[in-house]
Amino acid sequence: MKMDALNFIGHSNLNQSRVCFNFLQLHSEAAKMAAIQLDLRRGDYQDDGASPWYCVIAVGSQPTMMKLSLDTGTNMNWLTSTQCSTQACMMPGRVRFDPSSSSTFQWVDENTQLNLNYGPWGTLKANLGKDKLNMTAFAGLDAITMGLAIDYRGEKFDEVDWDGCLAFPTKGPMQHGMSFLFQDLMDSKILGAGETYFSYETDPVTKTGTCTLGGLDATKIDPSSMLILPFDAYLPSVEYIWSTPLHSASFGGTNIAQDATFCLDTGSSRFKGDGTYMNTILGLAANFPGADLELEVGTTNGGRPGKLVVPPSIYNQKIEKGNNAGKSMPQFHELAGLKGLFLAGSILMDHLYTVYWYEEVPTPSGGRALEPKGMAIFNRKNGPRIIQNGLPYTGDSTDFVQTVTALVADSKGA
Repeated sequence: MKMDALNFIGHSNLNQSRVCFNFLQLHSEAAKMAAIQLDLRRGDYQDDGASPWYCVIAVGSQPTMMKLSLDTGTNMNWLTSTQCSTQACMMPGRVRFDPSSSSTFQWVDENTQLNLNYGPWGTLKANLGKDKLNMTAFAGLDAITMGLAIDYRGEKFDEVDWDGCLAFPTKGPMQHGMSFLFQDLMDSKILGAGETYFSYETDPVTKTGTCTLGGLDATKIDPSSMLILPFDAYLPSVEYIWSTPLHSASFGGTNIAQDATFCLDTGSSRFKGDGTYMNTILGLAANFPGADLELEVGTTNGGRPGKLVVPPSIYNQKIEKGNNAGKSMPQFHELAGLKGLFLAGSILMDHLYTVYWYEEVPTPSGGRALEPKGMAIFNRKNGPRIIQNGLPYTGDSTDFVQTVTALVADSKGA
């Protein structure tokens, strides 16, 4: 029964004309487990720093099919709305949500204009509202509180491949009282106690991928390559990003970083972070175009760090559309003010299978809240060998939490 379920996940095809959703029933001998699979599609890779990956999700009573980034690098949900008429909001292919078309939509605050800060991209202006995600698996979920964008502009927003964002941060609370979707799924019992994780995998060749809430697909991983990346907050102001200690980074044998912070961000495309790191690598890449990027991160047997090797065939990327279209460029970019941070987006994640892992902890009010445990990464089955050493994963798609918990305990004692 387990194998039937796994085969169903691994071979579900993306139909470009339908919403990106499958409701998966995974069975174990002891209990029934439900996972939510969201199918991902890839837009054009552009020189804007945003991931080209998105999921088409139906929003509202008269479903509007919105292209939404499933973003682990933010704590804000937002949609482009019909109230926005800037060039960026009116780009060809952009979908705008009309709140008046949905009988389930409610304004939370129509009069207060929120400034949602996107750093070097600029500020997105929005009003707060809420509506239902019109999908079978979310039928028991309350309306999602999000920002309805009324203004955003600039070249980076012009080029973005999606119409909005659903956030998958490390923890709540979200900005401006917005909904923390994964916490809501737990509170609504749509996901169970053993399903406090989600997996993310993308294939740039087929331009398809999946984000599975409460599950993973064991048929898509190299089970001998797992690295556990324990959560360690970067800064209090950005503790919502999924970060972990970076032991070292080097490029072509030249040391770049030591005792820094590493992050895997599904909302980003390229490597980003500390300007000293990024600009040093760009200088070295110009002089040594065949050099590898090496990262020591995570833990393996005996608590030793894992090693990732990223060759130029991966970190160089052809820009497919927009500014610098047609050029193949090393994907490293400075994020001003973020000292000690080394962030990786789809340029690396397209070649890994990533699992983001929470634990539930009691709250003073008697409830349960999600806190980040960390990430687990695998080489993709039949993909490049990015991870050079790792722990063996002996579980399946139904017992990730139990398996990894035992592995962590064993690795500490090794």
